[in-house]
Amino acid sequence: MHIGPATISRRAFPGAAGLTVLAATGCGGSDATRRPAGQTSPAPTEEPTSASPTLTSPSPVAPGLYFPGAGEAWETIEPADLKWNKGRLDEVLAFVERTSGSSFVMLHPGRIMAERYWKGADLHSSGDIASAQKSMVSVMAGVAVGAGKLSLDAPVSRYLGAGWTKTDAEQEGRITVRHLLSMSSGLTDSLAFSREPGTLWYYNTPAYHMIKLVLERAVGKAITDYSREILWGPLGMGDSSWEPRPNMLMPDGVTPMTGLVTSARDMARFGLMVQAGGAWVATDIVKDKTYLAQSLGTSQPMNPSYGYLWWLNGKAFHRLPAGTGPIPTSLIPSGPPDMVAAMGAGDKRMYVVPSLDLVVARHGAPANNSGAAALSAFDADLWTRIMAAAPA
Repeated sequence: MHIGPATISRRAFPGAAGLTVLAATGCGGSDATRRPAGQTSPAPTEEPTSASPTLTSPSPVAPGLYFPGAGEAWETIEPADLKWNKGRLDEVLAFVERTSGSSFVMLHPGRIMAERYWKGADLHSSGDIASAQKSMVSVMAGVAVGAGKLSLDAPVSRYLGAGWTKTDAEQEGRITVRHLLSMSSGLTDSLAFSREPGTLWYYNTPAYHMIKLVLERAVGKAITDYSREILWGPLGMGDSSWEPRPNMLMPDGVTPMTGLVTSARDMARFGLMVQAGGAWVATDIVKDKTYLAQSLGTSQPMNPSYGYLWWLNGKAFHRLPAGTGPIPTSLIPSGPPDMVAAMGAGDKRMYVVPSLDLVVARHGAPANNSGAAALSAFDADLWTRIMAAAPA
């Protein structure tokens, strides 16, 4: 597969002042021919496999971000061309395998530098990514804001009507869309009053799920149709869907919550779009760049490590969903400070690192039997190994 060279520019990564990421006006690519990654992936197996990345024939480092087309074809790149340590990258893959990983993809910059599947998984294996879905919904909200269909400072009741909480009308009217996106609504899990909005950071998943209803009312479309129109279709995310969770009910006690079922490659596509500043090839997916910068930056002072449904590294302290804290360290001290992450229970992960031109996606069962809703020991251990493999 050959893609013509792109025009390269440097621009600040949204929400991370002073840091840069490559942006391209085309698909990127070098004059060297690469095999599509979909033709070189190892056959699924239940047995331990040698953890080596998916590679290409030697070729010069390609300029700019590369964007894969729809389907399985995806350019790959030699770690050695990027001065990554292949032996230590093998150790990363071995670690992911022994910590219950089933799918793992690393992009640099947009090309597959490493990819492995275990436990019978393959390129299209999908599963519920738990709360990692939140970051995708954050981007969808940004698209609606850019289209003039959603206002962050509007009361939620503008979209859902009165009575969507168990508070009184005055308290309910003070809760805005921005409060839901930043986990600062002041509501309990049952949507009852706890604190004034904007005064407490509390990881409230039931309140978060109301955002999807807000989006549906704001854009006049079902969440599945809207996702397909603005994200899955343009990005070629062919393995993604919203599915009901029968055992997890909305605060009304009747309606099932919906889970985002997707694959590691689809998560990587989403991360690549974020790395590209909200763009895909020559199309702006997220037109409101102010929103994107805000979503990937600190959204409120109570937990600087949280944006609009994104986890942020490199901040002075962080709080976790369990309510502990403040913890006086950055979220993942072993990882790059400019990293942002979509995190879900079961160690479902998608990380974007502008300083390394890197996107990483991990699917599988919980590592080390972790029951954490977001951060777990897996993150620190993974990034210790990735940074050991990275160029000095």
